[in-house]
Amino acid sequence: MISKYRVMFGVWLIVLLCSVSLSHSAPLACENLLQPLGHLDLNHLEGRRVLVGGSLSNLTLIDRLRRRDSATASFSSNASTANTNFRRSMLLDNKCHYASYNISLEGSSFTFDNGAVNTTFIRTSCHDCILLSFDVESGKRQHFYLFSRRRQLEQKEIDEFKAQVECLNMPPPVVMDPSKELCPEQTTTIAGGMSDTAHLEKFKTRDSATINYPNASETPITSFTRNFNFNDSCQHLQSNITLEGSGYSFHQHNITVTFLYTSCPDCLVMRFDDESKKPLRMYLFSRRREVEQKEIEEFSAQAGCLNMLPPAVMDPTKELCPDQVSRREEETEG
Repeated sequence: MISKYRVMFGVWLIVLLCSVSLSHSAPLACENLLQPLGHLDLNHLEGRRVLVGGSLSNLTLIDRLRRRDSATASFSSNASTANTNFRRSMLLDNKCHYASYNISLEGSSFTFDNGAVNTTFIRTSCHDCILLSFDVESGKRQHFYLFSRRRQLEQKEIDEFKAQVECLNMPPPVVMDPSKELCPEQTTTIAGGMSDTAHLEKFKTRDSATINYPNASETPITSFTRNFNFNDSCQHLQSNITLEGSGYSFHQHNITVTFLYTSCPDCLVMRFDDESKKPLRMYLFSRRREVEQKEIEEFSAQAGCLNMLPPAVMDPTKELCPDQVSRREEETEG
């Protein structure tokens, strides 16, 4: 009889110890899964990644996340390791939406949107991924997004992400459709040089300007969109072009554009040659809103070599127009 109670007590003790062990191992596993990134490699961070999956603590926003066709996040750094540009794009309801922020990295985190969003890089075993935890409005809600250079991950990488979401007690993640189209990368006008005063003064009246080139195409005939913010009014101009060597020509306009050399790693310098006697123009574009002084000086020197007026530099604090494609070809080139 005594041995029977001893056996029962032993079984009960084993069950108790196992339950205690499990209760401690689950939080420990979650603690390991949700560790902030110890060292942020800026070379690894650079470039564009696609949203693979995401979850939000606010259930009312989950449906909006599901409606997204695709989304991207991009980082680019200046020579100073502390100053970085963070860009986002989202394809929603067949329209592209863009946002750009200048941020300062602090360890494994950064803030943006006037301090309303605190973002932390979380560890992930995915080799080409970044995992971002967005703490919005002092913890009122949390967004948890996994980005990768690939459109589709291995199942074990998705499973790890799902476990991380579960550790946060958030809804199961929305996994994006890798077949959906991405928004083209947006490039912002930094400065413009003109050969005559009239065109230069017209350029100065623009608050901001961006260009969007389409994704890679097998045909040389394509189109691109320019978005101008002028007196708080947005103009969206779409042009059909034919790619030719290191440049392109506009359809319906006697204009040839040539890409010039620049040492700026994420910039384009475009020179507009107009055979119908319109003045020569040259523009500096970048994926950042603000470039380094040496990059501005190089562009100014290029303008000087073409006997153009000193370039006008855009104000990087001015608001950008949302992306919208006009269905008509522009009537004037300016």
